[in-house]
Amino acid sequence: MRIILAESEHYIVVSEYEDCYLMFKDRSRGPVSVGTFYGDAEFALIDRNERFVVTGGCGIVIYFLRDPWEDYSVDKQTDQWIELGIGDTDIYYDAVRQISDTAIEITDADGNISTYDVFSH
Repeated sequence: MRIILAESEHYIVVSEYEDCYLMFKDRSRGPVSVGTFYGDAEFALIDRNERFVVTGGCGIVIYFLRDPWEDYSVDKQTDQWIELGIGDTDIYYDAVRQISDTAIEITDADGNISTYDVFSH
């Protein structure tokens, strides 16, 4: 069963068990994998300018909304996405919110809040 986690003018992010997919509202292409998590994804956020999407739960994936639209793959190094708290340092996250055009605020499962500038890494 697919659950809608986030929606913007052009995109919808859905969760299906441990995977998150980006759906194109204009149906110009099929779904793109934008995250895989141990357990279900807890949240998603689409950048207010539709440049990236953040999905999270056990770890966070920041996926950039641009060509070549690679499907997400755990631990693969690419410029298409950034992983936080995945792998040897699994961290559970509860929430994310956008606090500026380039920064997000992340809350982990212990209530700790951190800020991350998406375009400075």
